[in-house]
Amino acid sequence: MSKNTVIYRKYRPQSFDEVVGQEFVIQTLKNALAHDKVAHSYLLCGPHGTGKTSIARIFAKALNCKNGKEKVVCLECESCQEIEKGIAPDVIEIDAASNRGINEIRELREAIRFLPTKSSYKVYIIDEVHMLTKEAFNALLKTLEEPPDHIVFILATTEQHKVPFTIISRTQKFNLRHLNREEIDNQLAAILKKEGVEMDQETRALIVASAEGSLRDAQSILGKVLAIGATDNKQVRDVLGIANTQHIVLFVEHITQQRRDEAIVLLGTVVASGIDLDQFIQTVLQFVRTILLVKMSGGESLDTMFYFSKEEKDTMNRIAQDVGNRQLLALIKEMLDASQAVKYSPIPQLPIELAIVQLTPGAEEKSGSTERSADEAKETKEESPHETEDSPEEKPKTTKRVSKRTTVKKTTKTSSTRSKKTPQKTSAKTKRTTTRRKKSEE
Repeated sequence: MSKNTVIYRKYRPQSFDEVVGQEFVIQTLKNALAHDKVAHSYLLCGPHGTGKTSIARIFAKALNCKNGKEKVVCLECESCQEIEKGIAPDVIEIDAASNRGINEIRELREAIRFLPTKSSYKVYIIDEVHMLTKEAFNALLKTLEEPPDHIVFILATTEQHKVPFTIISRTQKFNLRHLNREEIDNQLAAILKKEGVEMDQETRALIVASAEGSLRDAQSILGKVLAIGATDNKQVRDVLGIANTQHIVLFVEHITQQRRDEAIVLLGTVVASGIDLDQFIQTVLQFVRTILLVKMSGGESLDTMFYFSKEEKDTMNRIAQDVGNRQLLALIKEMLDASQAVKYSPIPQLPIELAIVQLTPGAEEKSGSTERSADEAKETKEESPHETEDSPEEKPKTTKRVSKRTTVKKTTKTSSTRSKKTPQKTSAKTKRTTTRRKKSEE
């Protein structure tokens, strides 16, 4: 392999023993080879960068290795060398993303009739198989169910839910998992040792956290970091666009202590420094999540999180003692909503600013109370002792108002008395009419 080969290709596993984190899958495949119980089709499911294609190639080596019974994969015979270089005529890799139609599957069905050129098995590795069309899947069904004895299919996918159940039922399915942080860190340490580069554990932890369980992503990031020549913590943060830990701590403290203005100003500083806002939100979420775990476990969870420095652990313990669970849960919820809104917002930092406003209602109460106290002080200053006494100019006005009120009262009284008299008059008239009617009748 040339010196210019990127790190993730340079250190790709070439044997079962070099595969990290997939012990169950490796042991099952080894047992199948040892007991000569090889299935005609396999389905490898899992996130990207977890070793699906590497395991498929290693299994193809083991099937066709001349010394396979002794060493499983010898890496020395002609077949192993050809597969490692990607020139083996009997190991065909197909990218389903670009060969997804029914015509490609028909050509495959025609090609499997022919025997291997010089190997024991003809192995077809179909990567990203979920990208095949519905018609292509239907054409592949019969071939997967009853292939020739010399054919082995190895399908790989990152989205198992898109693969039809009829395809899954005709294969042996294996689920590959994300690698944990310690496994990735050990691999990076081994690569750095071989490359002759020194990097402390805290700096490696930044790369491990950015990889999110993908060893290939961690190796790619490490290659970028080494290409720039960054080896210390600050340089790696600048390369990856990760916010400084002090910014994260201050941001969380400003919000939890209802310091809205300071939090918004700090966010502006983060944006001006060119830090990726998605990465910033992710770091805040990881930080707050860890504080919440510390509160629930009494600080024991920090012992297993080696990627935090001692100062960061002390800060988390301090914040965990001062902040309640509800406040932390609200902060996590708002940051999760902001992480989705940032992708579609015309102003990237706007969703985070809205989250700050939602999380700091105490800032409004403080500002409102200060405004009210200022208004009250202003009113007390403007009031004078002359304003409490009636001036001579205002006295006639008050007398006029009193006279108006008295006249209104008199009018209401007269109207009420009239209303009382009218029903008496009407009652007398009715009496007269009744007496007249009686006389007329007599």
